[in-house]
Amino acid sequence: MSNSGGFHDLLFELSNENRYGILLSLRDRAQRITDLTNEMGLNTTEVRRHVARLGEVGLIRRDLDGYYNLTHYGEMVLTTVQEFEFMERHREYFNSHSTRDIPEKLVKRIGDLRGSRFTGDVLDFIRQIESLIEEAEEYVWLIVDQFPLNFLGTINGAIERGVRFRLMEPWDLIFRTEFDELKTDELQSLNRAIHTPLVERSTYDHGKLYMYLSERSCILSFPTQEGEIDYKGFNSNDEASLEWCRDLFGLFWETARHGVKPPLDVEDEEEREMISVSEDHAVIEGRNDPSIDPKIVQDAVDNYGKVTLKGEFNFGTSSIKISRSVSLRGEGREDGIPLTKVKKQGWQFPSTMYEHLILVEGEGIDVTIENIHFTDFNNICLLAYQGNSIRILENRITLQTVLGRGTRFGIWGDQVIGILVSNNNEKGSFPGGTTVEGNYLDFATWYILGKFRPKTGRENEPDYRPDLDSHENYMSYGIVVRDSLGSVRVEENDVRNMNAKCIWILDNWDSSEILVKKNRVHSGVFGSYAINTNYAGYGICAFSHWEARNPRQGYRLSIVDNEIECSKVNYLGIAVHGPLEGVQGSVKLQDGEILRNRIYLDDGSVGVLIYRCDGFEVAENQISGKAYYGIQLTGGDKIRDLELSAERNIVKRNKMGSLEIKAPDIYSETLIDGQIFSCSREGSKTAYVWLNSYTRYNSINVSEEVSVIDEGTSNAIN
Repeated sequence: MSNSGGFHDLLFELSNENRYGILLSLRDRAQRITDLTNEMGLNTTEVRRHVARLGEVGLIRRDLDGYYNLTHYGEMVLTTVQEFEFMERHREYFNSHSTRDIPEKLVKRIGDLRGSRFTGDVLDFIRQIESLIEEAEEYVWLIVDQFPLNFLGTINGAIERGVRFRLMEPWDLIFRTEFDELKTDELQSLNRAIHTPLVERSTYDHGKLYMYLSERSCILSFPTQEGEIDYKGFNSNDEASLEWCRDLFGLFWETARHGVKPPLDVEDEEEREMISVSEDHAVIEGRNDPSIDPKIVQDAVDNYGKVTLKGEFNFGTSSIKISRSVSLRGEGREDGIPLTKVKKQGWQFPSTMYEHLILVEGEGIDVTIENIHFTDFNNICLLAYQGNSIRILENRITLQTVLGRGTRFGIWGDQVIGILVSNNNEKGSFPGGTTVEGNYLDFATWYILGKFRPKTGRENEPDYRPDLDSHENYMSYGIVVRDSLGSVRVEENDVRNMNAKCIWILDNWDSSEILVKKNRVHSGVFGSYAINTNYAGYGICAFSHWEARNPRQGYRLSIVDNEIECSKVNYLGIAVHGPLEGVQGSVKLQDGEILRNRIYLDDGSVGVLIYRCDGFEVAENQISGKAYYGIQLTGGDKIRDLELSAERNIVKRNKMGSLEIKAPDIYSETLIDGQIFSCSREGSKTAYVWLNSYTRYNSINVSEEVSVIDEGTSNAIN
């Protein structure tokens, strides 16, 4: 027989209510006899007798100052005994409920729940669950017998606040609701809760358990002896209870089956993971359903640092707003084309709404949008409005045609833009930099297939102008960057069939350095003559100051190694403009470069235009096809105190041997103004190089066979 006398003596001492009360009192703080006498409501003799007995079994000791303290052994015993106390207090409950499915190591710690409150009323139990979800700020973890439809509205409210959910259901009882009985709004609400990346779902094989756990409280119901949930149990917000529940949930979650088949996919028996979440990364598979897709993507970008989209997404009439730092990317490519597709549909024409598919707007945020095929939208596909940095990489933005879409701008036409980085306020944006790289844009894929048809049959006549106010044509822009404070890289993009401006840089701040490099620009569609200009369209266009509300001090501009091909009438290859208006404080673009670009104009206007700019180097460009001018340097009259001449520009080593200079015609005769066309007594004049009367101190180096019209002052022609 084992020597267990000491154990029985210990139990005997603990069995006394007063001695046990003294131990509990000493657990909180050391006390003297007088303190214990007052607290316990006993006389001094009784207290001395009880503390003596507790000291004899080693549970307490007296220090030199007369204070009694728990021994370490006493602390261990008291902790262990409290497990029994908790079970004894709820003896009736545990006689009818089971802990068989709870891991043994947690059953041994069940006394950690001693700070909880028992709830035997079912309605009160349900109200407590609802309050737990309503008050959660970070997360709610659930172990339930089936998806909690009765809390659906409360769950979606928490999702709107960014609360993350983890949900475990029994494998054999996973969500068997009859969906035909649900109303349309209930189905939409259910879709939100099921498909958002904020809700991670999994299943378990063990018996039933019922738990709701947030960062601040927990609710727990053990199954009955028959294995049922009767919605009676414990509610607590003390740390010991929360830790016990977290540990229990964690053990179940580790062995759970993650990535539950979405229940609404009732006709598809193939089990597949629609949403997975790991750390700060959400992976979402689209359902091509506008009632689901925009909500789950919005939830993802609102709450995760990295979001990966798979499959096809339909945002309907909705848009996505990115207001925090995030990397949003599609998954996979095939033949260089992103496999992930995103579209927005449902607008009316003509439209006066300022629309976008994705908006980036947040103070100091860093955002990347990468490897997504955007196939349909109305006004603007990607709008980057505010942030520290923006990176738009390797995306594909295509439309079959722009006809019948766009936001109406009156006599200026219906506007459609692929990528717009713009703020247009007093402060500018993106000081951390803007990168638009490796994107493919085509706004007239039907044209490539031979399905583009002119509306009047006059599109190739040089003096024809479409009636933009009557929607006879549209204005399409590929990449537009304006109001940037930091460096800008527009590099290695393929921009096709933009009939206004393929790449447009304007109104950037003097702290910005702009690089437009190695882009492939092609336009075969009829131009819009946008904003009432005399050019059908532009391959690459830069303005120092166009319509900014505040003066701009210019920016450093490099346009190098681009390929431009415009096959319709009156297109312009590369244009660099100083300020259009004499806004006080504005300055011209200065000391930029246009180097090694290859420009082909089938029946164009000008190869390279430098207007109201100083100190540009135009060198080693190859200009071919047909145009009225190969290179044109023009300035303008002084406005207020702003000198608008074109000075100190250098033109050298440009190749124009394959360029045919078009003879003056009816079109050029109607535009003789010293700005668009040069003139003489005989009429308009054309040439390989033209410097108008507002140019001076420019250096032009050309071969002898290249014709030059020099109307300026002190220009050097070599």
